[in-house]
Amino acid sequence: MDDREYQEAIFPKLRNSFGKCNWALGSGTELIARGWDPNGLLVTAESIENLSSLTQEQNLEIYIPIFGYGGESALFAKDAEIFLADPYYLYYNVGSQLHFFNNHLFPVISYESKLLKKHGVPHMIDLTPSGWHILFRVRRGTEAFNRLASIGCLEDELADKYDFTDPHDIKRNPAPGVDAGLVFSGMGRLKEYIAFKSLVHAEKYEEIPITISDSEEKCVNEDITDCGDPGYMRIMRAPFSLHKKRRTYIQGSAKSLQDIIMGVYFGKGKKDIFIEDMDYLLNCMWNKEMAVQHAENFSGEIPEADDDSINSLVDEYEASDLYRYHKDFDEMPRLANWQAFIRAQRDPKLSDKTKNFIEYPCPRALQPKVLIKFAENLMENGWQPKEIGCLIDDFYHLQYDKTTQEKLDWGALDDYHKYCKITRAYFWARVYCALFLIHKKEINL
Repeated sequence: MDDREYQEAIFPKLRNSFGKCNWALGSGTELIARGWDPNGLLVTAESIENLSSLTQEQNLEIYIPIFGYGGESALFAKDAEIFLADPYYLYYNVGSQLHFFNNHLFPVISYESKLLKKHGVPHMIDLTPSGWHILFRVRRGTEAFNRLASIGCLEDELADKYDFTDPHDIKRNPAPGVDAGLVFSGMGRLKEYIAFKSLVHAEKYEEIPITISDSEEKCVNEDITDCGDPGYMRIMRAPFSLHKKRRTYIQGSAKSLQDIIMGVYFGKGKKDIFIEDMDYLLNCMWNKEMAVQHAENFSGEIPEADDDSINSLVDEYEASDLYRYHKDFDEMPRLANWQAFIRAQRDPKLSDKTKNFIEYPCPRALQPKVLIKFAENLMENGWQPKEIGCLIDDFYHLQYDKTTQEKLDWGALDDYHKYCKITRAYFWARVYCALFLIHKKEINL
């Protein structure tokens, strides 16, 4: 069975995973034949009516948007994966991959699913060739939707963007609205909570660290970085989608793999479908006939969380030290533009590495491994997390490299119309300062 035959066989279930979303994103080198720049971003966002063409005809990898049409629903989509400096060993063969799943990923998957099951939160676990996604939806008009919005927080600049309808952008036509933005933010706070709980739990048994983003050469990466962006710009790989990243690391004619559903939990009192045999699941990932047969266990629909389960989960979060830390962060006044930058330049207590960072800031320096040490040093010298966020935001607004005088490239953040610099800056500061406080036992989980 080749890719297109697989896409045709699996299509009805893949379509079900989109719910009432009005668009889909396709990705792949196949877009070059349609005129895409080979050196550019090989993605296309199109009407859901084109989903059959994107999959069965164009053979693309497929992604689901976070928001349903006009923000009528929001998708909780938590991503995590094994990160290796050399991914060759993960994609070489199914036996090599099985080692990482059995020894490093399955314990974390199991822990996080049990945490949700404790509260009765319906969810899907979708396995990717490098990790897993936790997926569930909430629908506008429900208590669950409103409760998640109640723990979210949007900067004024981002709130304005959520309310903007762009007739030329399918992702914001119509606008999702501020309430949907608050739900996405609230989901982000829960993702932080789950990721940090996993990190603390795993310290008891894991041979390799659990990290927030890929900040180690070998780690289980709790990739919650989507929380630093607007929800209307975020997507998640669809269950059943082809996965072609293996071609990047394996020379020759490496075949594509595909995502495989590990299980669906439908809520308390309902029969769930969970398969824990990683050997079997990964063989499905490498064999399209097996994958199609395995898919018969599932409808493809991503479950919707009910009010009671979300209330229970949010109650636990709101009783935690992390919630109080988030509230303090949100309520602390924002510094005026450049106030943090000027203060940092004049701070004599900072380490030489931090001073050099401040003297010569550049996009490459604002990477997770560097930011962790940067935040730690500032915290050790009396800076508050919100102040560090304002400092990172000041960096994002620098226009030119001090040494070369070349224009600094902040990537997607330079697109003011879509992204929000202060939201990204606050995310990195909030998460890595929390990590520092967790290690200092000042935040207990």
